[in-house]
Amino acid sequence: MNDKPQKKFRLNPWPIGLVAWFLFFIGLCVWFVIQSRGMKYDLVSKDYYVQGLHHDEHRQALSRAKALDVPPRIDVQYEKHRMVVYIPESAHGAEMVLYRPSDSRMDRRYDLQDGAPSVIPTLEVPPGRWEARIYWVTNGVKYLHEQLLDIH
Repeated sequence: MNDKPQKKFRLNPWPIGLVAWFLFFIGLCVWFVIQSRGMKYDLVSKDYYVQGLHHDEHRQALSRAKALDVPPRIDVQYEKHRMVVYIPESAHGAEMVLYRPSDSRMDRRYDLQDGAPSVIPTLEVPPGRWEARIYWVTNGVKYLHEQLLDIH
């Protein structure tokens, strides 16, 4: 007879755990790649790089608009479902762009009245956070006003 004690076979959990961890990690990476392929990614605007080249002009136009005696302003009247846009009397040919940071397809453009407040209905504007930009030129000098709006 064999008097040697029999050793029991013990399964080492480390190799199985390492293989399971790497398989989980690789599966997670594949899942992230699949999810990211379905994501919609808009640039801030279509001509993003061109606008970046004119950044200094943009800042100067903003500072000129802020320095006016009566700067432009936009009042949102929620109960009447409209926006009233006030621009300086010297502003002719002004244009307002409603910019939606979350979806560039929702951007809207409006021509503003000269010498009188412009009334823009908000019923066709989807609710949410908007950035309004008012552009105009007076005597060959560019002006820009930006204002954040919440439309309900």
